[in-house]
Amino acid sequence: MSSSTRVLVSGASGFLGTHIVNQLLSSGYSVRALARGSKVAALRAAYANAAERVEVYEINDISHDEFPDAFVGVDALIHSASPLPGKGTPEELFKAAVDGSLNIVRQAEKAGIKKVVITGSMASVRNSQNSFTPNDWNPITKEAAFSGTLPIMAIYAASKKHAELAVWEWADAHPHVDVTLINPPFLYGSLTPQLQSIIDSGKPNDYSLFSTTTNLYQLLFPQGTLTSSLLYASVEDVAKLHVLSLTGKPTSEVGRKRIVVANPHVIDWNKAVVTLKEQRPELVERLITAHADPAHPLPNLDYLRVEEVLGFKKSDFTPFEMTLLDTIDSLLEVEKKWTAAGAEVIVPPAW
Repeated sequence: MSSSTRVLVSGASGFLGTHIVNQLLSSGYSVRALARGSKVAALRAAYANAAERVEVYEINDISHDEFPDAFVGVDALIHSASPLPGKGTPEELFKAAVDGSLNIVRQAEKAGIKKVVITGSMASVRNSQNSFTPNDWNPITKEAAFSGTLPIMAIYAASKKHAELAVWEWADAHPHVDVTLINPPFLYGSLTPQLQSIIDSGKPNDYSLFSTTTNLYQLLFPQGTLTSSLLYASVEDVAKLHVLSLTGKPTSEVGRKRIVVANPHVIDWNKAVVTLKEQRPELVERLITAHADPAHPLPNLDYLRVEEVLGFKKSDFTPFEMTLLDTIDSLLEVEKKWTAAGAEVIVPPAW
């Protein structure tokens, strides 16, 4: 695929989505970004300086609406939009996750698009064996998710798993469409200038666009909470994997392209606090007081598979210290604007 092509991106106003759009632009692609509601105007304003290469297309309901005009002149689809945990009942979350993915890939195929990249989640892979290869699946069932006894994140994991299963069933029935599905863990890294612009257009203490960066933001509050999940990836790295998927080896050559990724080092929260004390000494008095258990060994991940399919090596992953500092510096920029506007910054929710 030539880099002079146009890519349709869903979820383009999100934490990962804006990084994907920016890396597409850096690689020479043009972008048609899907957005809805107030995010349409905010996204257009955020990319005003690149309006000749970024077109924002308004949709209402990605799960049910037909929007054929969005696919005109498009050569590939990157579907990064996904319903957030806790938004509605388990049944509604499942329907949004499954129907949203199937609706957009069906329309893409109908429009003649033969290259599709989808953002999944490591939640659909997680299992008691602590193995995260392309052959592993979360054993959670739809019935368990609908039982009313599971926590929000478990229901989310089930919805992501079954949305992915539906996509692969569709892909098997449409072998002429080359599908890559990327399953990352929690993502950390800087907020893009475009996302910061969108956040600035909202209200202080609205963390809905911060995604999982709020886990690192916890480190800046003495009463903060440390997330139990130590697997992570740099948002910049994962965005790059999406862009590389547009020119990666075809399914006919490497088989089903189910890419499971995480940084090759688990997080050590205690070392993260030490790093902030050393590298950002002005923050010492506000750092989290909780201490974490020692970091667990890295689970089983197939880095050779990622390199085989996308050419991204294990050594290419961004070091955690860089990701940590980039994230914290970016969050502090937003916080600075909120406090300047007279808002009292509250502890963000943890994932």
